Amino acid sequence: MIQTINNEEHKIPEYFKVKIGKAEMELESDCLISTMCHQVIHKKNSLYNSDDFVMIFDVTKSEIKDFLLSSYINLEEEIDIFGDWMEKFNEYQVEKNKLSSDYFFNVQQKL
Repeated sequence: MIQTINNEEHKIPEYFKVKIGKAEMELESDCLISTMCHQVIHKKNSLYNSDDFVMIFDVTKSEIKDFLLSSYINLEEEIDIFGDWMEKFNEYQVEKNKLSSDYFFNVQQKL
């Protein structure tokens, strides 16, 4: 289920539990978010070499923060940095975009 995130009410914790290979540790949030951003952007090579890299990075960073707040903020589950987190992120994005488009079409129909 997708939750609407109000960044004023929910703040990213200073550390997240992560799994890197077989090692489990706490990683600073900024480091984790940067790593996740680079993984997402690098997966789409055309974005990685873009002239608009800074803008793409900032948008991706915001999306990842929302994802972390909705998916991991209340869980003790660690994030497997080289595991299936990106699949979960993609599912989150699809569901979030679906809800946004459903809302948009409902508003358009009422106008």
